[in-house]
Amino acid sequence: MLKIEVTDSALAFQNLKADWDDLLNKSLHPHIFLSWDWLYCWWKYFGEKKQLRILIARDQVGTIKGIAPLFVTTEKWGLRNLKVVKFLGTYPISSEYLDFICEERYAREATVSFLSYLTALKGVDLLFFSDMLPDSLVLKSAKETCSGTFQIETGETCPRIAFPADWETFVKSVNRRVREYVKSNWKFFIGEKQARLKKAGPADYEQALSELFRLHTSRWQAKGKKGSFALKEKRDFHQEICRRFLEKNQLGLYYLELNQKIISVLYGFVYQDTYYYYQTGFDRSFENKKPGLLVLYHAIEQSFQAGLKSFDFLRGEEEYKLKWANSRNQTHHLLTPLTSKARLALQTRKGYLRVKSKVKGLLRKPF
Repeated sequence: MLKIEVTDSALAFQNLKADWDDLLNKSLHPHIFLSWDWLYCWWKYFGEKKQLRILIARDQVGTIKGIAPLFVTTEKWGLRNLKVVKFLGTYPISSEYLDFICEERYAREATVSFLSYLTALKGVDLLFFSDMLPDSLVLKSAKETCSGTFQIETGETCPRIAFPADWETFVKSVNRRVREYVKSNWKFFIGEKQARLKKAGPADYEQALSELFRLHTSRWQAKGKKGSFALKEKRDFHQEICRRFLEKNQLGLYYLELNQKIISVLYGFVYQDTYYYYQTGFDRSFENKKPGLLVLYHAIEQSFQAGLKSFDFLRGEEEYKLKWANSRNQTHHLLTPLTSKARLALQTRKGYLRVKSKVKGLLRKPF
């Protein structure tokens, strides 16, 4: 039988690093967004006004068999203020495939133990676990451990490339127009302009990341929006994550340099057998030549040559992603109300989502 204990201090969180990473490697879902580095940095930069609540499941000899990386926050749901339990790593940073981290052999027992503990909590209104894969044991165990009023919602679609055995097979599967664009861009930038494609390392990752911030923000400001890096806390978070991941050879930061000036950057991560595509930026003065497409092709090719099995575009079904992808992941959210006011809030939310879905359907229909 597993024993549940609670960790609620940043120092205790810090001391879990070695056990955390070891457990993640033994888990059912070893994704980079569940790594200690990612979630500790998230807490460091976005944990203000939140209460840390990491649950730990230990066996009879004290060995950690499961970790539930959580926090408690107060949120406005309609007219109601609710105390909500969430996964570390949620808004304002995009993190996919969140979950409990459990040694595979103990995964079901630890998951049920965590959910049983959480559904019995006092002083909490709602459990809101977001961005889980459909085979998450949290979702599968909901009927057994959660109240009858729980809701499962569809989250984000994440296009991905599952690499075939050889590169030529993959290239031939890509839309012909995209292949022609790549050839044309390669000829223009690499052949005529003598631009250079690079992967950032210790000497240039800070410059490449700074240029990503600038190029991405400039493009979105031109559309009247702030972009992903407007907040200083977000930039600080990514600067530290880049440094940490670089030290572990998990940073996949590629860029295109023309006349010693960076004109396009692709920012992502490598974990186990997958490249995770996170964000991009490019010089708008070259928009018609699509420099971002060339950097993307280079990153995909480098990932294949490195022996990775997949290239994950993460959330968003943008057209340019779908032209490369040959499969996709779908995430889901689990919402479990623990109080009457949370149940009322979920009923209101359910009605709102139903109306929103109908409006979207009507907008898709031709007049």
